[in-house]
Amino acid sequence: MHEWKERKTIDKEATSLLLGRLMEGHELTVSDVKQLLNLKSEQAVYRWLNAEDKTLPSLQHFVELSDALEIPLDDMIIKK
Repeated sequence: MHEWKERKTIDKEATSLLLGRLMEGHELTVSDVKQLLNLKSEQAVYRWLNAEDKTLPSLQHFVELSDALEIPLDDMIIKK
């Protein structure tokens, strides 16, 4: 029988903080990300950047951000 590795989860707080640093490093504003992802409002992006909120982008939005920032998707998500 196959042995499974210990299950990891996403560290939402650390991932949120990393997303903010990546945006800052690429000089992307909340408004830029809203436009890039065709979001209806900036509120979603603000929630992603609020580490206490622990809300993250959908997988589709992570993929689009990964492409836009030219960063592998796995490097954008911190696991614990």
